[in-house]
Amino acid sequence: MKPSSRVSIIGPGGSGKSQLAFKAIHEYEKEGIFDLVIPIYLDAGVIAFDEFLLKIATKLGMPHSQFEKYDIDERKDMITYMLSKKGNPLILVDNFETLLYATSSSDTKDNAMQIKYYLDNNIPGGVG
Repeated sequence: MKPSSRVSIIGPGGSGKSQLAFKAIHEYEKEGIFDLVIPIYLDAGVIAFDEFLLKIATKLGMPHSQFEKYDIDERKDMITYMLSKKGNPLILVDNFETLLYATSSSDTKDNAMQIKYYLDNNIPGGVG
């Protein structure tokens, strides 16, 4: 497996971080560097962890009704396996760090921490 990469773009709100990321991703897609891009936007708040997994599974082509049949650990394993079969996928989580540290709700923080843990520890090598 290839090692994965993590990129963070840090700056004040409204400074163009997301636009820079989208432009770079678009260029890389045109060059064929990514075989799959999964954008997840957190503009309105951190989503529930199971919804986060569902968004990834849907982009990977798994029907919602089939995905819901499994418990959370099986869902994580399925996504990890499916991502490992891709050549060079990218998961873009927009506004994650801002929401992770700015939120006061314990449920929101718990979901954010679950998403962070999953991205840090369960994403196969080669997934950016």
